[in-house]
Amino acid sequence: MNYASILLLLATLLVSSSCGVQARRMLESDDEKAARLGLIAEFKGDGTAYSHSVNNATGFACSMREIPPKAKRNFVAINSAQWNNGTDCGNKGDLDLSIPAYEEVTGRWPHRLKFAWRYIDCSEEFNFEDEIRMDLKKGPNTWWRAFYFSGNRYPIVNVTLNGRELGRSQFNFFNDWSTLAETGPYKLTLTADTGETIETDVDDVMLSTQYLPIQFSRVDK
Repeated sequence: MNYASILLLLATLLVSSSCGVQARRMLESDDEKAARLGLIAEFKGDGTAYSHSVNNATGFACSMREIPPKAKRNFVAINSAQWNNGTDCGNKGDLDLSIPAYEEVTGRWPHRLKFAWRYIDCSEEFNFEDEIRMDLKKGPNTWWRAFYFSGNRYPIVNVTLNGRELGRSQFNFFNDWSTLAETGPYKLTLTADTGETIETDVDDVMLSTQYLPIQFSRVDK
């Protein structure tokens, strides 16, 4: 596991059906066992544990400033291939589970077991509010500023500010390389991996933290 590129997956890991990452301990290596358990696995690998509960995700690669209560206890880090430069941040190889999640999935104290897992939708499980949090990254200047977003129902794949597309960092913030000569309000648009685009006016993009009165619609994936 490359710890420079781990992904905090907002997940509640249950033995049956839940959201984010659905995982089962595999005592047999054959695909028939997975099918009998009702798990259509996208990935297989070793499952380990590495962390207790957290208050937020600022110390992880996805850098989310605010996460749902269930995700503070149950979350997962994945290897570099599935992390894919952070494009799965906020989405639902090998797995490093939080210790509470590992115990809930396996019923055992953490060690190393074979896991089969897949991504599943967690929008209903987390009951997202009708707003998205926007945080200004530390160190803005005349020519650059960057923004974090959290509380969004689905992963954000594109952000524009007054029509300028912001560059996405692998650590889940969006860069605005401009002099910001214009004054507010600013037109901010967010596009989710579902294809939906939402927008709002932001009076001052230089506030350290603010809540945007928009949210992505729940869809059946």
